[in-house]
Amino acid sequence: PIVLLKEDFGAGENTCSSNIYSAYACQTNGNIYDGAYVISSRDNTILPNGCWTTPNDHTGLTHGRYLAMNVGSVGYNKPIYHKEVRDVEPTQPIKFKMYLYNLCHCGSCAPPLFQIRVVDPATGTNLVPPSQTKAPPLNNHDPNAWHEFSGELAAPGVTSLRIEIVSMSPATGGNDLALDDIYVYQEPKACASSYIDLGTSIEKTEDKKFKISPTVNTVEETCSGSNDGKVEAAVYNFGTPY
Repeated sequence: PIVLLKEDFGAGENTCSSNIYSAYACQTNGNIYDGAYVISSRDNTILPNGCWTTPNDHTGLTHGRYLAMNVGSVGYNKPIYHKEVRDVEPTQPIKFKMYLYNLCHCGSCAPPLFQIRVVDPATGTNLVPPSQTKAPPLNNHDPNAWHEFSGELAAPGVTSLRIEIVSMSPATGGNDLALDDIYVYQEPKACASSYIDLGTSIEKTEDKKFKISPTVNTVEETCSGSNDGKVEAAVYNFGTPY
């Protein structure tokens, strides 16, 4: 496949990313308040909100990280994560797969709502219709309650674009999320083949078999180096006998 975006957030200490929408504040220590995020692992227990469950890394890495975010009022219809890509195949559809986690286990939490879209990097306008939305359910205290979000977008018609994973929920009570293992790609374009399957058959009959007679006539050399010795045999079905 043609890989446009592949992100598992790596492993290690808490960190930030330039691919997160700039209106969000990176909070590597303390609580993730409304409008803040962190790229973190389960080993770094900084998700103490009473209604949150700290997830395991979906990738399964030792000290593996994911993006954790408290969307708040910052992110409605704004990118959570974005990346500009080049060398896009303009005539091929764009496929995507990622894993979403609802940080909340309380029934009062509004779910996060995701969408993926591809836009013109200069204007921010959609190049093709965006995906359907995905809302992961409450996690029920399960740290492995990740949900796959996958699908396909139409061929973009351009060779450069920006991929955006977008929050589509205006809710401020809840709307808390984790994101991991983002994969956006295109299948290679298949070219027409000139391959032709030719069939052949061999007729197996006695008058067509190449054969040598079992009788071989030999004449010994009269003296070493005289070169007058010979071997004679009949060959069949290869012209005339020799």
